[in-house]
Order: sequence, then C-alpha cells, then structure tokens
Amino acid sequence: MCNRRRSALTQKVNVLNPPNTNEYLVFQTVSSGQLRFLGLSSPAGRKTKFRREIDKLMAQMTSLIRLTQPKWGHFPGKTNRGRSWPGVLLSVLTTAWIGAFPAEASNTPNSPHFHSAPTTRTSTQPIEKIMVFGDSLSAAYGINNKDGWVSLLETRVAVDKVAVVNASISGETTSGGASRIKTDLVHHRPTIVLLALGANDGLRGLPITEMRRNLNVILDAIRKANARAVLIGIQIPPNYGIDYSNQFKDTYAILARERKLPLVPFLLEGIANKLENFQADRLHPTAAAQPRILENVLAVVEPLIKPARAIKLTPAK
Repeated sequence: MCNRRRSALTQKVNVLNPPNTNEYLVFQTVSSGQLRFLGLSSPAGRKTKFRREIDKLMAQMTSLIRLTQPKWGHFPGKTNRGRSWPGVLLSVLTTAWIGAFPAEASNTPNSPHFHSAPTTRTSTQPIEKIMVFGDSLSAAYGINNKDGWVSLLETRVAVDKVAVVNASISGETTSGGASRIKTDLVHHRPTIVLLALGANDGLRGLPITEMRRNLNVILDAIRKANARAVLIGIQIPPNYGIDYSNQFKDTYAILARERKLPLVPFLLEGIANKLENFQADRLHPTAAAQPRILENVLAVVEPLIKPARAIKLTPAK
C-alpha cells in the first residue's frame, strides 16, 4: 500500500479543457498531498490561443513561487494559510481560461451566463419580470427610493406575480446604456424591459442621430434576449432650438412605429408644466409627483401583464 501511494500517477484535469481544443492540463501525483504541474498537452503540439495563455500564466506563476518560497516547487498539499496549492493553481488557471474563452466558459454553473435546465413553475415564482432601464428620472434621484415610481410599480404589480428590478443609473446617456445593456439582460433576465433613456442626451445637446443609433442598439439587444421592450419617451425644453427639441421628441414615436413597440409618449405627462412638481433643481420630480408618473407608465404596461393574471399557477406538491 505504501509503494502504491508513492508511485507516480499522471492524470488529466478535464475541467480546464475548453470545447473543441482537445487540450488538457497534466499533473503528476508524487506522494500523498503533493502535486506537480507537468505542462499542457495538445494534439501534435498545436500552439492555440489557450496554450499560449497557459504558457504565459505558468511562467508568471513559476516566477512568483521562486520569489516567495523556492521549496514550493513541488507544490505541497497545504500552505501555512490552509489553502491547497493545487486548488490555488486551478483557480488561477480557470480564471485565465474564462478570460481567453468567454463564450466557452459562459455556460458554467458559477457564471452569470449559465443557463440551467428548465424547472417546473411554482406559486412563488414570478410570471413576468420587468427591468426598468433608465436614468435619474427612474432612479428616484433626490427622494427616498421607496417613493420613486419604479418602487411604486413593484408594489402595484407584485399581486400579479410580476417582479420588478430597477437597472436605472443617474446621469446615464443612451451611449452608456448601449454599453451595459447586454450585461444587465444576462444578470437580470427580464421578460419585459422599460427603456427610459435619452433625457441626458437632450440636456447635453448630443446629436439626435447618435441617440437614435444607441437606442437601436439597446432595442436590438432586448429583442435578441427574447424580452419585450416598452419605449418611454421624454421631451426637453427648446434650449437648443425648437427644431432640436421637436426632432428629439419625434425620435421615440418614429422608433416605436418602425419597430412596432408599445410607447409611453411622455414620461412626465401631466407634471412637466407645474413647477411645484419638481425639486429645487427644476429637473427631477418630487416624491409627490411619482404616482402620476407611474400612471403614465401603467397605462401602457398593464396590457402587457394582464395575460399573466389569467395564468393559474399549480402549487408545488
């Protein structure tokens, strides 16, 4: 038994084998609790991107080990901190693999991109999930979060088994939204997205064509994620001329017509013409104005979630 335990055993670590590469990391068990990294194996010595990344990483790891404690060359089973060196090495190499091959690594259980097998719906699961994707007008700027129209929406639709998540960021432009929409879609996995961006583009006088292009990028991402989009329009004062403000307003109607999307014509309908509805900055609505904003949105969103009310959920047995 003792001789068996000390005999050399070469093994493959398949968890780090990316699809379609036939490459794997090779280790050798020297004795109980000891592991030596031998290298990366691939057919015919093919030098792929994965192999180049591993070679580079191993060179860095070797330098680090030599500088820290030369005797660690054989990777003892435990360090003085209780971490397993093979575990540390595997963690680092897994990180490198995910960075080099995000698509292949995107369906691992610990990844936000992981898609689990379909599960049976229970009475506690939401039927729909709404993601509000906006700016400070949707992020409860200057007021308590619970008083914002998105929080009010969450309370209103909770009885209908509809979940709400607020992915709005104060100061966000359509460009910023276009750069993060895919990440938020993967993270939140909504079935309905309320797109409420553009106000900051208008306040900065950014080109209408640029705003429209960014909105199209966002809408394309929502469609590809198999979610339904609701476009929420905004209007701005004629600080940059009446032509600019008219083109700005019309952008939402044109996009909604071209893409056949539900449209909230103006998020601030019914409050924009009354100064008392705004905070001291005269840009952001007060808490008292939030219920009216909610009604503007619900007039368009409620027809989308009404079918969910008719679904009878079977209690889990």
